[in-house]
This record gives sequence, structure tokens and C-alpha cells, in this order.
Amino acid sequence: MSASILVTYATRYGSTQEVAEAVAATLREGGTELDIQPMRKVRTLERYGVVVLGAPLYIGRWHKDALRFLSRQREALTQMPASDHRDWAAIRAWANNRPTKLGLQMHPSPAH
Repeated sequence: MSASILVTYATRYGSTQEVAEAVAATLREGGTELDIQPMRKVRTLERYGVVVLGAPLYIGRWHKDALRFLSRQREALTQMPASDHRDWAAIRAWANNRPTKLGLQMHPSPAH
């Protein structure tokens, strides 16, 4: 597995893609190697050390592309550190090669 990030998203109307692009732009500011792709186009996670997922909910269910992606990539994803949106600092630390283990040593950000 390489030290690269995949930012992937599912979207119906384009809003989630816009958020994914903003996340990718922020990570790239620090010189991070990353790819950004819609979930429906991702075939393998072999090249990635971290996957940042973005998907909308419709009537309490995830977008169908997100459900398919999670089903297809289940095995690979279970081998990666897990995090959620509250661990943005952990993702940035990992991207900047700081000594933080993604999802293992981070404190959640305060609730909004």
C-alpha cells in the first residue's frame, strides 16, 4: 500500500463532488499526493493508504454508488485505518507525515 490518498465521492446533483474537491484542494496545499474520483469509477484501492469518502443521504439511505463502493471495496477498506469527519486533523497530520496514526490517537473535535 502506498502513502497516497484517494478522495472519492458519490453525488446526485454535484454538491458532494464540490465538497470532495474542496477537501482534495486543502490536502494538496501541503503537497499531498492524492487522486479524486467518483466512487462508481474506483476499481481498486491498492495504491492508497487512506481513502476519504463522501456521500449524501437520501431519506436516511446512502447514495447507491456509495453502497456499491462499500460492498466492492469491503475487504480493502477493513485493512485501512478508520476515521470519520471529526478526525480531519488526523487526515491532515497523516498527509503531512506527522507522527499521528490516523484514527487511533486523535481526539474528536468538539461538537457543533
